[in-house]
Amino acid sequence: MSAIGEHVTLLGLSRNGAGCESWWDTIGEWQYRRGWPFLALRGESDVSQGRGALASQWLSTHRTDWSLWLDDDIEIEWGALREFVLDAMASDHSYVCAQYVAKAPRSGVLTARLEGSAGMLGAGGYHRIVGSGFGCVMVRRSVFERMDHMLPLVRWARTDCVGRPYFLGIVVPTKEDPEGPRIQLGEDYAFGFRARAIGVELYCDTRVRVWHHGDYRYGLEDADSSVKRFGSIHVAPTEVRTTEGPVEPEPIRTLRTLRYDWRRQS
Repeated sequence: MSAIGEHVTLLGLSRNGAGCESWWDTIGEWQYRRGWPFLALRGESDVSQGRGALASQWLSTHRTDWSLWLDDDIEIEWGALREFVLDAMASDHSYVCAQYVAKAPRSGVLTARLEGSAGMLGAGGYHRIVGSGFGCVMVRRSVFERMDHMLPLVRWARTDCVGRPYFLGIVVPTKEDPEGPRIQLGEDYAFGFRARAIGVELYCDTRVRVWHHGDYRYGLEDADSSVKRFGSIHVAPTEVRTTEGPVEPEPIRTLRTLRYDWRRQS
């Protein structure tokens, strides 16, 4: 196992979206040629449940100190990812994300400044934020463990996994009008909200270069563009991959560590 693999487990949530196949193959290569332990759930349409089940499985079966979350529609070069991981591990931070552009037309990046204004963060290193998308994030184990007192134990029927709903959506008041209509946070920002509630500061590393896949491969230059980035959303059947190619689709009942024999293809 590599030095990184001794401390970090890669957690992958695949919704069979754009870029899924290349992501799946790349993850397998990292696992076997780089020695990174890996847990994944494929074909999960409920992102909140999928992330919660992955986190609970990791906490109960792996002893690594860090989780690295990487979605199937995110692209990042190996060297950049390695530096991103090593820098996060060497820092005093417990939550570090990369910034990338949202899929909706005229959308900005999926990070927000600490003072609450959305938009692209400046270059040069770590910036403190209030929340982020979860497509490329490093989170320490201690953050999840400190959240345990806030959340009940649940069982996810699809995976038959027992854990805590760390990513359950939440409704919160707005800073501008605390007594007015509230806003609903998705699973990623809800996790950040809970993390901040227990005193964890969130950071974005603006030195790393990440692309988002939709109808095309787009980066930070596409922020606020009116170009359509994603077509109609559909759910593809779950498919188990082997080194020989696709096999008959089957439902996932339990999370498993995925294994590929990449040495046979060397």
